[in-house]
Formats: sequence, structure tokens, C-alpha cells
Amino acid sequence: MFINRSKSKQAGSDFSGFWIPYSDLMAGMLGIFALLLVTTVYKLGDPIQSVKDVLEERQEVVRELKAKFVADEDVEITDAGALRMKGEVLFEIDEDTLSPGGRELLLRVMPKYLDVVLSFTGFRKHLSRILVEGHADPTYRTDDTLAAYIYNLDLSQRRAANVVSFLVETPEMTPYRPILRQYVMASGRSSTDLVFDKSGAPDYDRSRRIQIDFVMRDQGLLEEVLKRMFPMLGEERRD
Repeated sequence: MFINRSKSKQAGSDFSGFWIPYSDLMAGMLGIFALLLVTTVYKLGDPIQSVKDVLEERQEVVRELKAKFVADEDVEITDAGALRMKGEVLFEIDEDTLSPGGRELLLRVMPKYLDVVLSFTGFRKHLSRILVEGHADPTYRTDDTLAAYIYNLDLSQRRAANVVSFLVETPEMTPYRPILRQYVMASGRSSTDLVFDKSGAPDYDRSRRIQIDFVMRDQGLLEEVLKRMFPMLGEERRD
């Protein structure tokens, strides 16, 4: 984990924003490197059509998701394709049990989401997993920011896990059960990934949410690009 050493001796310092899992950091760096490399490939005109097709399908997935949920006030689709559902609709305050309205929201939203994400064969081939993330705001009943982080981490994890359990177990989602078991994972994020408004201030209402993210196999795409740009890499692996 990363720790803000310059503030480590100050009482009440908020360390939650620095607790970044190493795997998440490396995955993010790999994704950025893959994007830069593929962008370079486009500029060079290298005919890596399969990689281009996957990237174009990913953009099409995001466009279709935005079109599908444009009129749904309880759902927000980000430019990266993340689906955000309002926490207050899904759960009561400090509760991890899905509310009746929350169950209705999931049954209304998730079949549409899965139908879009899984309808593109090239994109699905490179789909690694679908993350159901629980997110909280940093508020707590005391000023102890570390206690707030731990409390919200536990709460957000339980909420994400209960969403996955509901989706897998409810009879209405039976046709999607094999897909859910293959791809879907639950992750509690506490308050480490706040949503900000246009002025740059944290938006606590939008931060309290369940977020659905698709994760692509960036490493596979990266290896494919490297192998085609530098054929000798593949030859060395065969030695």
C-alpha cells in the first residue's frame, strides 16, 4: 500500500485515498501502456486489424449502453462504459440487504447490460471479468478517518457480494446464471473512488453507488500487438 508519509504524524489524516492495491496499480499501468502502444500502431498504419476491431467494438459497447439507459434516472453510464446505480435505491442507510426497490432495479438493468456487453463476439473474446463494485462516501459517525475507511470497506464489500448473490440466485436471472458465474466478481472499494461534480468537489450522493465495470484482457491485447510488431519475440519463446 502507499502511505502519505508527509502527513503520517498528523492526527485525523485521511489515508484512504492512498490505499491502492498493487494489482490495481499494475493493471492500470498495463492498460495505459497497451492503449499508447495501440495508438502508435494506428499512427504507423500497421495492419493489426483484429486489435483494431476489438477496440472499435469496445467503443460501440459504450455507445449502446449509453443509448440503452439514457432515459433511466437511476442509472449512469460513464465514458469508459461503467454502469453506476444509485446506492439509495439499492440499500437503506448503513444496510447491506437489498431493498425491494433495489431488487427491482437490478432485474430491470442487469439483463439489458449483459445483453449489450456480451453481444459483440470480438469484445467478449477479450473480456476478462465483470466487476460489481460497492462504493461509499468517507462520512462516518466519528472523525476517525481510518475507522471510517475500514467501516465503509466492510459495508461496500458486503453490499457488492449481496448484489452478486442476488443476481446468481434469483430465478428471474436463471438464463444468465452461467455468464454470471463465469465473469462476475464482487469488490468493496470503500471511499477510495469518489465521484466528483463539474467544479471538482466530491459528490457524496453519486459516490454512494454500486458500479458495474467490465475488465478486458489488456495483457492478451498487448501481447498480440507486440508479437505482430516484433515477430522475433515469438521466435524467442519457441526456443
